[in-house]
Parts: sequence; C-alpha cells; structure tokens
Amino acid sequence: MKRKGQYYINTWHAGLGIKNIGMWRGKGFSKIAHLVSKRDSDLIDYVVTDSKWAKEYFVKGLVYDGPIKVIGQAREDILYGDRSEIKRTVKQAYGVSDDTKVVLYAPTFREKGQKTNRSVYEEEATLDKQRVLRTLEETTGQKWVMFERLHPQILAARGKNPAKSELGVIDVSHWNEANEVIAASDMLITDYSSMAFDAGCNGIPVFLYVDDLEEYRKNRGDLSFKIIELYKIKENKYVTPNISANIPFAVAQNNDEMETKIRDFDKDEYLAAVEQMNKDLGYVGDGRASERAAKLAEELMKR
Repeated sequence: MKRKGQYYINTWHAGLGIKNIGMWRGKGFSKIAHLVSKRDSDLIDYVVTDSKWAKEYFVKGLVYDGPIKVIGQAREDILYGDRSEIKRTVKQAYGVSDDTKVVLYAPTFREKGQKTNRSVYEEEATLDKQRVLRTLEETTGQKWVMFERLHPQILAARGKNPAKSELGVIDVSHWNEANEVIAASDMLITDYSSMAFDAGCNGIPVFLYVDDLEEYRKNRGDLSFKIIELYKIKENKYVTPNISANIPFAVAQNNDEMETKIRDFDKDEYLAAVEQMNKDLGYVGDGRASERAAKLAEELMKR
C-alpha cells in the first residue's frame, strides 16, 4: 500500500526485450501472476521506459493502463557515448589489461515445473567458449577474454557452489550493476535477455546463441521479437502492430553457426542497422534519462 502523498514511478528492469512478459506470455502467465501484477500496477502513478515500442507493449506486459513516459532508462545512461572510464574500472578489478578485448556471455534463466510449482535451473551451456575466444582472436588479431555473468536467479539457485574454472573466462556475476559490465565489454553473447537491447541499441555487437529456441518458446511462451528465419529477427506485429523494425543481432543455434557469424560480422553494416532499428522502435538513449527521471520525481514532490 502507498501512504498518502506517495508516488510510485515504475522503472521496470527492461524496456525493449526479447522474451515476453505479463499477459503476452499467454498460458504461461498464471492466474496468481496476473493478480499480483494487477495489484502492483494499480499502485503505479507513472511508468518510465526507453522506447515507443515499450510504451505500446507495456499495456499488456505490465497489466497497466496508466501514463507511460518515454524518457529513456536511467540505468542505460552509462552505455551511451564514451565508456572508457567504466571499461578501465571493471577491467582493473578483474586484472584485465587495457588492450585486451572483452566478450560478455550472459545467458538468462530457465524455468521448470507446472502451474505455480516452478523452480529456476541452470543448464550446462553448449556454447564452446574457448572456440568463441579463439575465433575472435583469429578474426581481430587481438587478445580476448570472456566475462561470464549469470542471471541473479541462477546465482541464487546455485548458492555457494562455484562456477567451473575455464581458461580465459572470468565470472563477473557478483559485480553489482549489470550495465556497468555491459559498458566494459566490446561484444555481448546472450540468448533471450533484454541485455541484448541494452547493448545493441548503444552500438555494442550482439550475438544470440539460441540452441533451445523451440523448447524455450514452448515452456515460457512466444517471443516479443520473432526469429523469422535463422540470422534474421523481426519485430512481432502481433505484439506491437503499430511498429515494425528489423533487429540486426546475429543468431546462432550451434557452435558452427556462432563461429560463422563472428567471422562474417561487419561493424559498419551493423552500426547502420542499429541506427535504423533505434529510429523504428522509437528508442531514447542519449545519456540523459537519469536527468529526466529526477526531474519527474521533483515535479511530483512539489505537488
């Protein structure tokens, strides 16, 4: 419950995203989840987000029919513009030299169980991390390391059991802010995480490794962005019929395809496609979202 005079600004943890949330999950969205979401949404005064796409999507995604302000996501500000300072800070913390490139691997979690009896579990990744690093070094002629970041729910489920040690792979799961790790990276590999848009909308190369695509869709619900055919992602017109966009993230379903996509990557083409995607999705990412969010809070405090 809110106290008298309180305002609730919902910032949600993602604007643009690949996996569906809320009512867009269809049968995967339980009655209890709907009740909890509706109860929370009834308390919201404003939702702030990063794109016109999210503004249209959040009505059913958050079970919400109140005002939505497209002012950008404050947590994404660090990804805009010059990232040299945060790169240096994170690299030094993990003993990585300034001239070493970083690929961030950040898979999302999986659910198992039926109805409300669900649990989070971690699958043994089929991504060949050593092959990724070897391909990157051969392609770029530079030294690479991999930052691996587990989803917080996987980290909690794992408990105190440490991750398996692997050459050139550094566990950064305990770094407090995910977007600082993204900002320190030169490339992102994920599957269905919204981190893909955090990174991609700000020009960081994004590769999706989806070796369980059909199983994931079956268990969790369809995606908000359709993978029409391999290597191509298009906006799902069923979700946001008033918006259409092509998403330039490379898609691979096995290690052979991942190597091919890395070797074939063209940075200039990618950046041009990102610029067009941001325009089509109405993305706001200029590094000033924190300023606008603070201004909104100040306006509400004066009422």
